[in-house]
Amino acid sequence: MSNHRVPKEISNARREANKILRRIKAARMNGKKEQARRLTWRYLNSFYAKLVAQYDAYKPKNRPGLQKIIEQAELINMWAKCNEPVRVKGLTKKDGRVRKICAFSPRNKARQILIKNLLEASGEISPFVYDAKDGGGVNGAAEKIKTLMEEGATHFVVADIKDCFNSFSAGELYDVLPLPRKVIDTTLVTDDLNLVGKRNTTPIRVGIRRRLNNNISSLPPRFRPTGLPQGSVASNLVATWLIAERLKAMPHPERIVLFRDDMVIAARGEEDAHAIVCLLERSFTENPVGRLEFKTLEVCSVCGDGVYFLGYNIYKHRSHVNILPSLSSIQKMYHKSVWAMAKDLRERNAAPIRLETYLNGWANAFRLSWYAEREAQYRFSKLSKVFAAAQHN
Repeated sequence: MSNHRVPKEISNARREANKILRRIKAARMNGKKEQARRLTWRYLNSFYAKLVAQYDAYKPKNRPGLQKIIEQAELINMWAKCNEPVRVKGLTKKDGRVRKICAFSPRNKARQILIKNLLEASGEISPFVYDAKDGGGVNGAAEKIKTLMEEGATHFVVADIKDCFNSFSAGELYDVLPLPRKVIDTTLVTDDLNLVGKRNTTPIRVGIRRRLNNNISSLPPRFRPTGLPQGSVASNLVATWLIAERLKAMPHPERIVLFRDDMVIAARGEEDAHAIVCLLERSFTENPVGRLEFKTLEVCSVCGDGVYFLGYNIYKHRSHVNILPSLSSIQKMYHKSVWAMAKDLRERNAAPIRLETYLNGWANAFRLSWYAEREAQYRFSKLSKVFAAAQHN
């Protein structure tokens, strides 16, 4: 249990900010767009909302005093550009492309939290979105796929969008998000961010190692972040919102499972599945927020290899639906467990504490599968013996 007590001023501010959010949600549900627009403007200028966002932008162990947080909250202006530097590092993917990750300062994070809270309160997120607030998460999505299999789905369309975050621009978001245009420009997209390279790192390897310079604009386009910045508190929700807008037009939305840019759609036969593939291609090509390309778009049979989704392998054997961690998830667990044990040895711990913590967390992440806990226990028993032998040497 955390020992960090929330100051009374923050609790009061959170209560006042939530009042405005509830009014925004009620106005949108009742179709009062002008009232919702005025309340949105009021929320983005509310000192209470800014104070809560600035407080939440800090990790508890790094959080400064209340007076400093109040001073920082007073400086937040959602209509003006924030000049604080945003550090960018690149991670090379398996296919050679580079994923650009942005590290934001607490002032930038506070602005993003304001947007995130506002979008979550709008009440317009579709029920098939599982990474939104109270959406159910990875396990909720896997449970939904299992239910669809039990209800008679024989095939699934599995899709993953290529370079999802980089595919959006400010001009393409204006007509979709219930936010002022200036706020979208200054907070949600990379155009107005003060991007700098992450110092003292060599994060990108493309033939040879490169160091990101402080001047991001001097780098080739493939190394510069565009669209929605990855690493932003609000980017996942915004990307999900934009994708869900197109999926609402699909037939049988109750058969859709969406988690960020990964989606699974149930079908009642192979012909139905191929018809869904055609609909998806047409829908995302004509998307009002730009053309989105698919990295993966395939049809899976429940009686074959099943569905691989978010680290789970879900398949049907006879009349029973099984949920197991995928082979790649187990292999990753094997590698990371060795690193955790090595860290225990470097820190000269009397017991493999980090190893046990990691394996318990992994088993909990895959708690829908009985096999995950069994595999974690087996791995711990094996590496505990290695740990004990290494300590004696």
